[in-house]
Amino acid sequence: MRSVFTMVEGYVEENVAQADVLIEQEMDFDTFIDFHRVSYFVEQGYRAGNKAMPQIKAAILAYDPNFEFIPHRQAGYGPAELQRILKEAERAAAQVPKRFTIKPGFSFDHDYNFTKFEVKLTNGPFGRFGVGYRYGFDADNGGHEVFFDWGTKKRGHAGVFFRQSPNLDKPTYGISLKSPEFKEYVVEAVYLSQGDRAWRASLGKDPVFVLPWAVTGLSLDLFGLRQNEKNLPPTEKLMLGIRPAVKLFPWGERRFPFFPVLARPYFTAGVTVVSPLTAYRPQFTYEAGIGTDLLLFGLYPSSFSVGVQLDNEHKIRWQVELGY
Repeated sequence: MRSVFTMVEGYVEENVAQADVLIEQEMDFDTFIDFHRVSYFVEQGYRAGNKAMPQIKAAILAYDPNFEFIPHRQAGYGPAELQRILKEAERAAAQVPKRFTIKPGFSFDHDYNFTKFEVKLTNGPFGRFGVGYRYGFDADNGGHEVFFDWGTKKRGHAGVFFRQSPNLDKPTYGISLKSPEFKEYVVEAVYLSQGDRAWRASLGKDPVFVLPWAVTGLSLDLFGLRQNEKNLPPTEKLMLGIRPAVKLFPWGERRFPFFPVLARPYFTAGVTVVSPLTAYRPQFTYEAGIGTDLLLFGLYPSSFSVGVQLDNEHKIRWQVELGY
């Protein structure tokens, strides 16, 4: 990194010394690796260039006093042509083979409320498949786990796992399915071979509302219970849940550069309300945390967050999540 910066600074210094007119932008908190704001930088450069136009004309006339300035006009692309070019570029980028990747991460199991650490191998020889190892920090429902999954953004995801929990005699296996996104809606289904919750079906929408300083999400869940569910009559088999959540960005859309990443800090808050389907007996779980969206080298999105959960029995659990 140091050698690259030295090379760039030397190149700039050498060429600036030969310039007739030097146009500089006031960057403030902006950074050259924030590629998602290309249109903003182009506009700022256009404004800076226009502001320096008298100096540019004066420099040209110093070389050629008889030079005639003739405005140049370019039609550019229409909306339809521009969309066609963008779609062709997206298709070409999607067809580029992805390199073999090792992805570490933390996630939170909302079915049984515990944090999981994982390492996943994907891309390269695996193609769209992934294989990995997880460890869940819960003696009853966590433990060592191997998993296999497959999926794409347009076709959805499917996965299967095998887990050995410290407090259970036999292994647990599970299956998960996730639909492709349709108008920001996603359908998800999970089945577990043992435990209080046998299965879950969810309909989620993320985001529901988007503002420069906030994003909200919502999920509706239907749970199938086994007869050993605690604190419920033996006849209860179905539970209905709703999970609204909000992510607040105190600095709006601004990203702070901490080379080689861009950080967009946020606060999170949410509540889960679960009740038997046959009678309204709600159980509340509250969540709050802090985190940040990250762009590695301005291109590769990820996020990291730490939070706490307070359940209906006043138990506090820590949540750690790291995803790509």
